[in-house]
Amino acid sequence: MPWVKWKKCLASKQEGGLGIGSILGLNIGLLFKWIWRFLNNPSDLWAQVIRYIYGLDRGIHTASSRSLKRTTWGSIIRSITTFKQKGINLISYCSRKIGNGASTRFWVDIWCGVQPLKVLFPRIFLLDLNKNCYVSDRIRSPDWSMFLRHNPRSGVEASQFTTLMSFIEGVGQIYRL
Repeated sequence: MPWVKWKKCLASKQEGGLGIGSILGLNIGLLFKWIWRFLNNPSDLWAQVIRYIYGLDRGIHTASSRSLKRTTWGSIIRSITTFKQKGINLISYCSRKIGNGASTRFWVDIWCGVQPLKVLFPRIFLLDLNKNCYVSDRIRSPDWSMFLRHNPRSGVEASQFTTLMSFIEGVGQIYRL
């Protein structure tokens, strides 16, 4: 039997290889697919079971390390964390379908754009009394004074607040929330 270098096996057929592809890349893709499904289908039974078993009610990174030890879901979470440490934030490529907004957190979840709103509007996020509120709570409310520690002051706070209110008005019209 003739021996073939592994690099040759991984090379595409156009490059004279066998076109096997990277097993590591395939594995990472499959792991990420489970994360994506977990984030985008929170009402699926399997996602509810995972959330209950590992205590993921407040997000994917909220489970205790003890509950994740030597489990399949734990290795999926660890792989995401490993990539983040290497500068690749796979979670930033996920966004949620907000539906009626009752299960999507306004500040923390990535539901519009590529970053959570707490990153886009950090000063307003700091003013908010309930940082784990839901999209439906915030978009339906015309008066934000009851949600904030104090009204936005001039400068950066006022600018961010004005931009956020314009953003919310647009989202409310699109989704009819």
